[in-house]
Amino acid sequence: MNQQTCKRLCLIPALLGILFLFAACGTPASAEQPSTAPSAPATTESGIEAFGLVESVDVRSISAPVQADVARLAVRDGQIVDMTATLAEIDLTETYYALEQKDEEIASLQRDLQHTGSAAVGRKSNLEKLRGDLVETERQLSEARKELERRTTLAKQGLLPEQEAIAQQNTVLAQEKAVEDARLAIEGEQASTVDGLSSRNSQVDLKSGQLRRLALERAHLEAGLSCEYLSDGRIHSPMKAAVVTDIAVHEGDRIQAGQRLFTLRSLDALVVQADIPEDFIREVKVGQKAVIMPLADKDRTYAGQVVRIAGYAAVKNGQTVIPVEISLEATDADPFLLPGFNVNVTLKTELPRETD
Repeated sequence: MNQQTCKRLCLIPALLGILFLFAACGTPASAEQPSTAPSAPATTESGIEAFGLVESVDVRSISAPVQADVARLAVRDGQIVDMTATLAEIDLTETYYALEQKDEEIASLQRDLQHTGSAAVGRKSNLEKLRGDLVETERQLSEARKELERRTTLAKQGLLPEQEAIAQQNTVLAQEKAVEDARLAIEGEQASTVDGLSSRNSQVDLKSGQLRRLALERAHLEAGLSCEYLSDGRIHSPMKAAVVTDIAVHEGDRIQAGQRLFTLRSLDALVVQADIPEDFIREVKVGQKAVIMPLADKDRTYAGQVVRIAGYAAVKNGQTVIPVEISLEATDADPFLLPGFNVNVTLKTELPRETD
């Protein structure tokens, strides 16, 4: 082995020692393990960052104002509409016919009630007449009895033929029968009047109930036709700007009064519902300013503020969060900020300064 080869072999242990020394120095004695805590919005210099969802606070179910047939459905699910848009057309022919029928039935019942009242007045007038006849008959009987007494006295004195006293006695008997007949007539009329009044009252109660029911049904039809979103059979949006969702009918369907047709979600009353981890909720206050950035266009931002902090907490994805509602400034139906859209939210807050 020559001298050069010996030199190279001697250098190998020295190089291995140097490499081992560098490896030992490059590894810290107490290396930190990676954190396993759940991810959460961070508190940065700009504020608390969170994820939110756009929602409408004015959601209305549009229902059928009256029973009708859907002649035309003019919108689709998700369509944005304004107050001039026709949402659907319904056939009101049956409703107008029903109104006419109820008007005729109401007029007929009113005539019947008037006739029943007139009949009762007639019975009362007849009873009063019979009572007057009885008074007159009793007066005539009294006079006939006085005359009989006078003639009987004269006949006993021989001043008047006995036949005239007997004739007057027959007159008294006839008058007594007339009085009895008058009394029986009154009793009969009273019994008939009581039965008639009972029957009349039953008829009046029945017809009055029918009249009230018809009047109520007619009022319901009138109220349906006067519905704020119905005009000449056309249903339009009562909102300035809204999105149509949950359409529940089709053209040709038979709909009942009060049946839901579709839902409108106002675009003029939008809020963001955000979930704030309980670690940061102490830094959130009602009235706190917020910046909203839609995921659909991250170059856009909107101003808002916290309007409500929920009085409860919920567990989502293994993390305890508190729902927070954030208002939005008018967006004029911004296509990048609609109900159901996702947004990033930054709640403006001041962080405590670090001390040296």
